[in-house]
Amino acid sequence: RRVHGECIPIILIVSVHTVTSMATPYTLKAVPVVETVVTNEATNASAPVLVMLHGYPDDETMWDIQVAHFAKTHKIVRLVLPNYGRTITNPNGFDFPELIEGMRLAIDRELGDTAKFALMTHDWGALLGYMLESHPTVRAARRVTRMVAVDVGGCLSDMRNPAGQPQGRLSIACMALYQTTFAIAFLCATKLPLVGHLDSIEDGFDA
Repeated sequence: RRVHGECIPIILIVSVHTVTSMATPYTLKAVPVVETVVTNEATNASAPVLVMLHGYPDDETMWDIQVAHFAKTHKIVRLVLPNYGRTITNPNGFDFPELIEGMRLAIDRELGDTAKFALMTHDWGALLGYMLESHPTVRAARRVTRMVAVDVGGCLSDMRNPAGQPQGRLSIACMALYQTTFAIAFLCATKLPLVGHLDSIEDGFDA
């Protein structure tokens, strides 16, 4: 299968970690409490459910425009990944199995453990969305009726410039730098909250 992503080093780290986790028995150590933001303005009690999962380094507010569009016809549950909001729950982060379990429990908390839903994902949230869909209890019950993955990086081997030529090393290096900048910002937010959450200070000034 082709490996999709925006940065080869990060994809390699994720791939090795994922394969290792799948190949060896794993015991959940600390399942995070995944917050949710629910919008239920649909007049139809049996309205379809849309679960939205943001990417990196965004939060649930990135879906505001989509929520405004679908609010009258769908019940919407937005997941807020741990450490992405204004509260750092675990500076060292969580392993994939723990994160997926936290997401599943959050959905069950809002919808029940048998409800079916469409899944809308963005960026790295798409990777997590695929993992959620493949969770044994979720897949066995065919709970994910459909999935939309938005703004997911393409396969580097297939990327072409406007002239139709393969992307050069400089373009790939720029993509790596782009992702590295986000990774550093994320570390700053967890280790140096004052630096990592400058947006909170700006909000205070605006108020």
